[in-house]
Amino acid sequence: MWRSLLYREPSVERVATLDRWLRANPGAWVRLYHGTDAALPVARKGLKPTGEGRRNSLQSRTGYVSFSIYPGHAEVFARMAFPRRAVTIYGVDLRVGELVADRDQLRNQRAWARREVKDTLAHSLAFGHGAQVKGGVTAERLFVVKQCPTAKQMSAEMLLRVAPRASVPMAGMRLL
Repeated sequence: MWRSLLYREPSVERVATLDRWLRANPGAWVRLYHGTDAALPVARKGLKPTGEGRRNSLQSRTGYVSFSIYPGHAEVFARMAFPRRAVTIYGVDLRVGELVADRDQLRNQRAWARREVKDTLAHSLAFGHGAQVKGGVTAERLFVVKQCPTAKQMSAEMLLRVAPRASVPMAGMRLL
């Protein structure tokens, strides 16, 4: 059910099936992902909900932490929120009953993709590719999925890989 829903264009029938499953299984576990600035003390303090002083997007809903169903999407959102900084992607296993619809992403689906989506968890997962948790998430529940260097760090790594080859002169050539 998940694979056919999340890796293809969602149909009305598939979203309805997901909605029924989510309602019938509030204790089931799902793995979601969140990306943030690597310098933040998430490993010690957990993920804090969006607040007036901690808002990286004008549309972010206060009091919630947003998660994606894909680690790559979590990285994209983190890079938009923290440009030119290293980011870390965290995974967390959450119970279905802890999740609420990510109304921010559903609003985007209505406004930009012109989709007729409802403010339900099933629509949020199927169309917005994510969900939210009210309040924070403790550090004990999180695990690091990926460390993502800054663009500058990635460029430096690429130069180090290329530089040794470039510094060796080819036959018949001399270095100046």
